[in-house]
Amino acid sequence: MKKLGLIWENAKFSRIIFVLPFAYIGMFLAAWSLSPRRAPTLAEFVWITLAMASARTLTLSLNRIVDKELDSRHPVERFRPVPAGLLSVWEVLAVVFVCLMLLLFSAWQLNELSLKLAPIAVVLLVGYNYTKYFTWACNFGVGLTQACGPVGAWIGVTGKLSWEPVVLGLIVFFWGNGFDLMQTCRDVDFDRSQGTHSFAVRFGVATTLSWSSLMHVVAAALLLMLGIALSLGWPYWVGIVGGGVILLYQHLIVHPTDLSRINFAWVDLNGYFSIIVMLFTLGALVV
Repeated sequence: MKKLGLIWENAKFSRIIFVLPFAYIGMFLAAWSLSPRRAPTLAEFVWITLAMASARTLTLSLNRIVDKELDSRHPVERFRPVPAGLLSVWEVLAVVFVCLMLLLFSAWQLNELSLKLAPIAVVLLVGYNYTKYFTWACNFGVGLTQACGPVGAWIGVTGKLSWEPVVLGLIVFFWGNGFDLMQTCRDVDFDRSQGTHSFAVRFGVATTLSWSSLMHVVAAALLLMLGIALSLGWPYWVGIVGGGVILLYQHLIVHPTDLSRINFAWVDLNGYFSIIVMLFTLGALVV
């Protein structure tokens, strides 16, 4: 049980809240596109949830292995289970392997296209972890991998790709990049000292926060466009207003000269955003 707790902590499993709500939005909108008021089947819900959980755990667990030496020199991250020696690399690799098998099995259970595209998602999930060592564009990998969630969920239900999941994927791409750009400002001094790359190292904190704001403006605009295109009901618009207020607030409390509230803005507020948008989107499908 202690090992399971360490594995849970190591993978930061609670942060699946960043991506799972949008995957559920993709899943429910996909079911609704097939037949109005059609809900996802229990099998679709289970396999999509398992695929998302496996993908998230896979990439974060692998990240702990790739960054082991780097984390051991970080003033905060050195207390993680792997650099602290509480979990071995082989134990974490076992978790990665199990998650990979679960992801592929879940895709297989959904439909043929899901299984065919799963290896592409795996390449992105694995490759993203190495980008900080050679390019400042590494922060855009977060949005790219997270965008696979709603796109994959849509394909898991319908067995085909269309414009709706592409827009959903773009929303998550810009939203995810926006909050990752913000959080990278927290470690800009450490990254410079270690020779690792980030947008903030390359362009500075002030510019990075400006780009973070721009990314969230684009994400909000795409949410508006999606609601209009799909003629979603009033609950959706209430959720978009609520989500917009949260995005605005997080950018008001984080400044280039004061990053003290960046963890609250990055983790808590973005979690609230995704949950609110999901709940009110689902509400729009039932009214």
